[in-house]
Amino acid sequence: MSGQIETQVPITPRAFLDIAGVMFIALDKVGNVTLINQKGCDILEYSKKEIVGKNWFDHFVPQAVVQNTKSVFTQLMNGKMKPVEYYENPVLSKSGQEKMVAWHNTILKDKNGTICGTLSSGEDVTERMKLEEALEKERQDLKLIIDTSPIIIFYKDQKGKVVRVNKAFAKALQMSEREFVGKTVFDLYSPTIAQKMADDDREVFETGRPKMNIIEQYESASGIRWVRTDKIPILDDKGVSIGLIGFAQDITERKQAEMALKESEKRYRSTLENMLEGCQIIGHDWQYVYVNKMVCRHGRKTKKELLGHTMMEVYPGIENTEMFSFLERCMEKRIPHRMENEFVYSDGKKRWFELSMQPVPEGVFTLSLDITERKKAENKILHLNAVLHAIRNVGQLIAQEKNPKRLIQSICEILVETRRYQSTWIMLLDDSGEIVMSAEAGIGNIFPSMVKQFKGGELPFCARRALKRSSVMVINKPGIECCDCSLCRIHPENKIITVRLEYNHKVYGLINVSMSPELIIDREEKNLFAEVANDIAFALHDMEVEEKRRHAEDALRESEENFRLMVSEVKDYAIVMLDTKGFVSSWNEGAQNINGYRSNEIMGKHFSCFFTKKEVKSGKPKKILKMAAEEGRFEEEVWQVRKDGTCFIAHVVITPIRDENGYLKGYSKVTRDITEYKKAEETLKRSEERLRTFIERAPVSVFVHDLDGRILLVNNLASEYTGYSKAELSNMNVSDIDHEIISMDHRKRYWEKLDIHEHIKIEGIHERKDKTTYPAEIQLVKIIFREQPMILAFASDITERKKAEEAIQEAEKKLRLISIHMSDYIMLLDLDFKIQYINKVGQGLTQEQLLGTQPFLFVDKKEQMKIQRMFRLVKRTRKTVSFETQYKQSDGHIVYFESIASPILFDQKVTGIVVSSRDMTGRKIAEDQIKKDLKEKEVLLREIHHRVKNNLQIIKSLLNLQSYQVKSETVIKAFNECVNRIQSMAMVHEQLYYSKDFTNIPFNAYIEKISRELIKSFQLDTVITIDLKVKDVFLSIDKAIPLGLILNELLTNALKYAFKGRKKGRITISLILREDRSYELVFQDNGVGMPENVDFKKTESLGLYLVKILIEQIDGAVTVKKQNGTIYQIVFPIDYPVVND
Repeated sequence: MSGQIETQVPITPRAFLDIAGVMFIALDKVGNVTLINQKGCDILEYSKKEIVGKNWFDHFVPQAVVQNTKSVFTQLMNGKMKPVEYYENPVLSKSGQEKMVAWHNTILKDKNGTICGTLSSGEDVTERMKLEEALEKERQDLKLIIDTSPIIIFYKDQKGKVVRVNKAFAKALQMSEREFVGKTVFDLYSPTIAQKMADDDREVFETGRPKMNIIEQYESASGIRWVRTDKIPILDDKGVSIGLIGFAQDITERKQAEMALKESEKRYRSTLENMLEGCQIIGHDWQYVYVNKMVCRHGRKTKKELLGHTMMEVYPGIENTEMFSFLERCMEKRIPHRMENEFVYSDGKKRWFELSMQPVPEGVFTLSLDITERKKAENKILHLNAVLHAIRNVGQLIAQEKNPKRLIQSICEILVETRRYQSTWIMLLDDSGEIVMSAEAGIGNIFPSMVKQFKGGELPFCARRALKRSSVMVINKPGIECCDCSLCRIHPENKIITVRLEYNHKVYGLINVSMSPELIIDREEKNLFAEVANDIAFALHDMEVEEKRRHAEDALRESEENFRLMVSEVKDYAIVMLDTKGFVSSWNEGAQNINGYRSNEIMGKHFSCFFTKKEVKSGKPKKILKMAAEEGRFEEEVWQVRKDGTCFIAHVVITPIRDENGYLKGYSKVTRDITEYKKAEETLKRSEERLRTFIERAPVSVFVHDLDGRILLVNNLASEYTGYSKAELSNMNVSDIDHEIISMDHRKRYWEKLDIHEHIKIEGIHERKDKTTYPAEIQLVKIIFREQPMILAFASDITERKKAEEAIQEAEKKLRLISIHMSDYIMLLDLDFKIQYINKVGQGLTQEQLLGTQPFLFVDKKEQMKIQRMFRLVKRTRKTVSFETQYKQSDGHIVYFESIASPILFDQKVTGIVVSSRDMTGRKIAEDQIKKDLKEKEVLLREIHHRVKNNLQIIKSLLNLQSYQVKSETVIKAFNECVNRIQSMAMVHEQLYYSKDFTNIPFNAYIEKISRELIKSFQLDTVITIDLKVKDVFLSIDKAIPLGLILNELLTNALKYAFKGRKKGRITISLILREDRSYELVFQDNGVGMPENVDFKKTESLGLYLVKILIEQIDGAVTVKKQNGTIYQIVFPIDYPVVND
């Protein structure tokens, strides 16, 4: 003491409360604050004056828990609940921050024992809870990383027993993670492999040092696999090993590559010698360095005559050919070249070869393929296609063009451009023979004077003769026979074809073409030209008939029925029809569910009742209708109002409905409630997840980045391999390290693959900070962090593996070079005849699909037996055999192959078979192709379906017109049934005409159209739903017309009788291909059903009698069932088109 006197001041109970480290607060019976200490003020960030006297629940409790907290307090004050000794509840500070407080409550009572309030003490535990959440998050992140890693990870105790494995290990051995626990390597693997692993474990335990890069095998569910394993001891505080952690990376592919190197040279030699293409290597001195058997066959020389000799010695004068100039270019400039060359032998015979020249270190490597037969077939087909193409273009033009002037002008241009005629003119005549219209192509300025001359009565010789005879008139020497024609005076050597345009004994005009004298006018040319003339004449006739029909149809279009587009059964969407002013005209069940109005409550009201008052006042409903009418569609997410006044977010689409003349008839409004979707979307945006830690001891570099490539997290090994610090990497993009994925399109391809596969493996070149590079193998896994998709990448340095692969590539370089440029298929088979290698694959297949399979599995049984017999012969005799095969592709086409199978010998033993196959389809089916094209042309020209369709339409219109003159309901009914039957046949011809294949009809589209037209024609009060279960089916006209009439009768019968007295009905139509290669057509309605006393086979109904006759016509059978309506099951044989899945 230094002379100072200490005075002890009594400490009051209130002072004790202010120095306490916890919050004290007293509330009266209504919840007003009567006492609070200084710690409570600090937590709430208010002064005592600001707190005392205020209601605790109104000012200091977060809104989310006010109701629950206040309810508990009320029950405490009423004595209905005992106080809870400890609980956690949030408080709201002055700054708006929510703080979590751990409370202890005591009930306060007055002298009479009546409850008068509470005294509570509380401790701020906000930071502690955040820390606990962070620790739990880190633990979950660590578990996620381990389980998503493709690297095998395992933990063992000091006795070598497994403590834990990750999912990659469990997947490899097809065991659950729990099944591993407590097992040793002797429980998992064979004794030999297990002993080696146990010895390595013992070394790590005894030395306490890691053992790295252990190359070992293990037995997985898919067989023996090779791995590179790192084993790291786990030490206690005293440095004693208490366990180990292991990382194993699969290196099976690298091991397999090393073994493949030994087999590649053997395959290369055998493949070259047995190829169907000629293979030769020409040295820099132009000497033949290597030739195979096919080169000798192509050149008609022996190997002895070729090897060691120059090309100029073997084929004198070859240095002056175009082919040799390309060889020189390839030799000197090292530029590859491909060409087709016609080779002339010493006896004057010629053959075509396809040559592929490729520079190689020894000189030039050349592949030669004999394409003589292909060239012949191509020339035949080219000529035929030119003829057919012109006819087809004219036919399509006739169907589309309805103006006679544009029609004849376009036909002239098509014939000159497509068929390569030098000139064409067409002149149309009236009934008196006067020229009323003309057109030309290829004639030019002299044509007006020609027309003037013709109008003056001076017709040329070809025109006069053509008007007198109906056949095609050909003039081979117009310079002599047509000297009075100015066109022939210009081109006197050209050939002339003239024919009159005649239909139904009426001559509409003349068509004339001039062609080069080199072209041959044969019977086929004349027949095709006559068909063109007939088509033009029919088109002119059709235009006359069409004009009359148009007047008849105009009389039938005076009244129109609003077409109902909405389906009343839809419940998830509100589908509403509005009139032109926006008043509701139809209402479905989905609209009632979403908007709350019943049909009788909303019909006739304006659709603005679905909008808020503010939007109605601003005129938004009217603006929406205007926008839909002007732009053709309104689509937006808007607020809508229900009947009870509640609002919801909706996706609204409003579309104008117009008639065929473009006049507005109303609007369709489709609404979907997306409130819940929006809530989920907002919740997803608010969610966030953090990644804190990673496996620092992993044997590979680890990167976590977003889908744009921004790096978020790396491990120490990634920093070590790249030379960048972790901080530097966290501010970089993956494209800064791997330049091969710098483009966004490149990245997206990888991300799309990860949507399908659990993880993918790729290779790239990584660049270090010092600009040096190293090859890397990257395994990508797609994970979710912060509610966002992220990429977890494991990168390994594969420098050593790349060196081994380069050695393999060098050994197989020549073989691959050959394979790339070969047109033949080369396959290497093992002794089980399974494909080990194939240079290319056919249509619809991949190399991955074929490897490991037997090539004869893709042909029919007969071909399989033949191919197997050939392979067994090669294996048994060790000799080369040749054979032909055919293969039916998935689209039905047959491909023909010529194959040579030779043994692969090693130490005088057959170790495999090399098969060389050449596509000989062009030679094999060239003639068949020509016949098929001619048949298509004949069908096209014979079955002029548009004629039939238009004539049927005329008959239909005439019947409709006639029905207006009849007053008998029975007669009118008969007229309507005839009209529907005619319409069903006309639709078949209409579908066939617009089909790309003139022999087959897309029957699914036909069924849909005839159903729609029949329902429209009946004008029923019943709502009929048509349920079509028909795939893409194509039928011939022989099947389509009877089936169309059958469907017409069944639909008519159902619409007339099945749904009487009902508000709605359903008709189901299905057409399937059965296993016995026949079709099954099922027609079913849920109506009143066929009366029990009616026998389908003995019925007097004309419609059902027609159905029975038509089914017999298509060789079909019918079964009628009377259950829940009526079911007709019709089975008929298939012709040749089938269902396209």
